Amino acid sequence: MNLPCGGIMPGITWIHLSDWHQKGPDFDRQVVRDALIKDLRERTIIDPILEQVDFVVFSGDLAYNGESEEYKTARRELLDPVLEVVGIKADHIFIVPGNHDISRECIYEMLPSQLQKTLTSDELVQKWLTDDRKRARVLEPFEAYCEFVSGYTGQESPDYASILRLNAGNRQIALIGLNSAWMCARNKDGEGAVNDYGSTLVGEPQVHDALAEVADADLCIVVLHHPFEWQATFDRNHIEARLEGECHFILHGHEHKPKVRCIHSTDGESVIIPAGSSYNRRIVKDPRYINAYNLVHLDLEGGKGMVYLRRWSDPQNRWIEDNDSYPGGMFTFHLPKDLTEESDTSASSITTSGIAPADTHRLQAAEQRYRDLLLETSDIINLANMPEQDRHLAQRQLELRRLYVPLRVWVEVGISHDKDELDQTDKMWESLEQRRATSLRAPLKEEQERNKRKRYPIGERLEKARRLVVLGDPGSGKTTLTRWIATAFLLRLKNDPDFKELPDVATLPDVDWLPIIVRCRDLDGTCLGGSLDDILKHTLRKAELSVAEATDLHELLRLRLQEGRALLMLDGLDEIADSADRACFCQQLERIVRVFPTAPIIATSRIVGYREI
Repeated sequence: MNLPCGGIMPGITWIHLSDWHQKGPDFDRQVVRDALIKDLRERTIIDPILEQVDFVVFSGDLAYNGESEEYKTARRELLDPVLEVVGIKADHIFIVPGNHDISRECIYEMLPSQLQKTLTSDELVQKWLTDDRKRARVLEPFEAYCEFVSGYTGQESPDYASILRLNAGNRQIALIGLNSAWMCARNKDGEGAVNDYGSTLVGEPQVHDALAEVADADLCIVVLHHPFEWQATFDRNHIEARLEGECHFILHGHEHKPKVRCIHSTDGESVIIPAGSSYNRRIVKDPRYINAYNLVHLDLEGGKGMVYLRRWSDPQNRWIEDNDSYPGGMFTFHLPKDLTEESDTSASSITTSGIAPADTHRLQAAEQRYRDLLLETSDIINLANMPEQDRHLAQRQLELRRLYVPLRVWVEVGISHDKDELDQTDKMWESLEQRRATSLRAPLKEEQERNKRKRYPIGERLEKARRLVVLGDPGSGKTTLTRWIATAFLLRLKNDPDFKELPDVATLPDVDWLPIIVRCRDLDGTCLGGSLDDILKHTLRKAELSVAEATDLHELLRLRLQEGRALLMLDGLDEIADSADRACFCQQLERIVRVFPTAPIIATSRIVGYREI
């Protein structure tokens, strides 16, 4: 990544931690914590973008039972070391309560009977939250939490609609802390076990007053412990759309699943960033709930944000890139539009992709023409070369989306260039070529063998690996496969209802990728020995776009690849006739993979000859 002159990229950076669940002394927790501190130190030294941390967010469950001693221990074991390593003071850490910050003893022994059960209507919520005295009773189980946080960070009312104002990146930032746990621990199953799913409450009064207070902020971040899915339906109906429409970022914890979501709807634009559990246990039984945290950087000039996803690896005894959540461990997204405008209204504004507003309409028109042309060439089946007796069929417009037969693939051991793994790679090739030879000599036997092997939808493999090489004999459907994938994502981008009717579409990743198809047989010598820019320009010119449109679009496509928002498909690597050209092109492909670490890529080739490539 190229940085501007002067070193640090201008913007805003924060650390997002959650779910520490502090109990008593615990050696395994200390091991994980020490590695966390080391990881934070290395991240802020190695990556210039993260050198200046502006604040830290902790989105709930600092303690385990909401007891005073647990908070004192958590300060000593976690909070103080984190603040020291990133060089900020306690007034720049923002903490919200979670369901483990409640004193359950207080609920059942001190609260009135109505508050020992889940509230079931807006009227009851308003009754308890709009009256100061009643609200004080509601929040009594958070007494130890509130005393600790207000004394440590200086937050006012840390248990209800807490607000912290900061300045960073030439922006006025407002953090809103909402208590989503004040009705937790009431809903129980038949065996007496607590199940809060579908019954947590935030309360519209808490949200309404807080949003009104920060209406003048340039950047609004709301922090709460529970995701919206855990709320009671009647409460969620008031809360979710309003927060997504009026806040730029929504940070939460609780589920221990770091899955970032970008919201672009009629309500507005926002980004939801959950944190995993800072410490659940050292070795987890379910790998989906591995210890995790993230760092977030907003590049205000470039109009994009980056979430650095980190997870604990006990075998390596360190925190590593969370490739399981997203390839490369870094998720890039466009900032909500109003964040890319300078707070000084006299300054020139830029769009989320860094393009001057005067050029936006032209670029949008060029991209739309590209989408339309690619959808036509991918979805419409050309019957012009049908035999004479079937010429009447050529007059019909047949669509791939109506005729596509889903393909299934077998997964081979990955190819490696590591010397220690070359033997394994050779064995894989020998096995693959032996099966192919068997199929040519004894088709029935090979068919029986194939039926024994597990086959996968290509979309499922794309979701898991993001980088695929699809091998098959001539006529096996490789090119049709790329057309089907392109059609699917183009229909998705235009919100076409036919998208859901496309065969096998449910197996594809749930993302808005812009497809880019490169037909290797169409590339000339300049492209094969040139750069990605040469390949993109050539491909766009082949798509019958004008020189001006191709020039605009090649920059846009390159940006999408850099952000991981475009799917690059290289069809027919083996169709590059000259062996020297093939070698040059494959070297270029390796560079593309390194330069665009988050870009999904699919390459296809015939089996024969791919080993040489």
